[in-house]
Amino acid sequence: MHPSEAAHDIDPNSCISLNATVSILTTACTTALMYGVSTFIGQSKWLHFKNGPRKLADFETFDEASRGVRGSILLLTTVKWNIATIGAFITILRLAFSPFAQQVVLIKQRDIISPSDTATLGYAHNYTINKQVNLFNSRIESIPQDPDMQSAVYQGLYGINTTEPFNCPGRCLWTGPYISLGFSTQCRNVTQETLQTATCEEDGNGVLERCNMTTPGGVVVASLFAFTDLSTAYYLNASSLMAFVPSTPGLPPTFPEIVGFAIYRSSPDANFQMRNINITEFSLSLAVYEYRGANANGSDFSFESRQVDFGVKNPWTLSNNTSDKYQRIYINETIISGGIYIPILEMSYRSLEALGNFY
Repeated sequence: MHPSEAAHDIDPNSCISLNATVSILTTACTTALMYGVSTFIGQSKWLHFKNGPRKLADFETFDEASRGVRGSILLLTTVKWNIATIGAFITILRLAFSPFAQQVVLIKQRDIISPSDTATLGYAHNYTINKQVNLFNSRIESIPQDPDMQSAVYQGLYGINTTEPFNCPGRCLWTGPYISLGFSTQCRNVTQETLQTATCEEDGNGVLERCNMTTPGGVVVASLFAFTDLSTAYYLNASSLMAFVPSTPGLPPTFPEIVGFAIYRSSPDANFQMRNINITEFSLSLAVYEYRGANANGSDFSFESRQVDFGVKNPWTLSNNTSDKYQRIYINETIISGGIYIPILEMSYRSLEALGNFY
């Protein structure tokens, strides 16, 4: 974990900056140069008058040219070009000397990388509920819930976006990749398959009709209808797939799927006839993710993530420890296809059971 800070000066402890040093040297150079040019122009005026009769005003023009830019421009425009013309051009062009000299040194902003113990991000290799259920006759439903997991579930159901936990004193870059436990979801439209399983019955008065249906994943949904009175517009049901039978070795055949969901939706018309029926089935599964490029700048935190493909549907193993009533599941340390290093990952089966019960 490495934070970095932007550097703006080469040496922040220096009394004089590099730009100031360049400016001082440039000024000294132009001063020395113009002393020689001024002398050169002053001497050239005598050669100008020596070569023949000249205007007396040329004498003053040469003097002004030796003193600055204005006189040099006047010399170039009023006096026939001669050897002093070179000095006049140098006097004018020196105006560009200082700005161009500043380009000698190019200062670019860059990051200085330094390690920091205060820069942290969160990921999980183990998820286990610490509370134990040790009573001899306690059932799986008695496993206490994890408040943090409950909070995460509610945030997901209601679309509440929260920033992943991190701590950064400035601008931080984590060079990892990092492997973490997580969850994945899959959904598909099962309208036709589910409607074909519908069994409907009416009440004694033949007014209210109730239909029960089962999705391909085994989740039951229902609808109610009474002409011009009521109908089902939305129905949600969830079913835990974590039933554990101690006498049956191994994990459930659906694992790593944990919970199945089904949503029944329709658009009732004015007479409560259900139109545009849609049934969608979802599954929540245990997954492993790889995080790369984690970086933070102030309150902004971002990273790239992808689900790890183990090449098999269920890479998890159930422990054979008979003393553990609800046992644990794990993945041993390994390197999978693509050279991805997977550390030891572990989770108590009771943790997943509690999650299934909560749904």
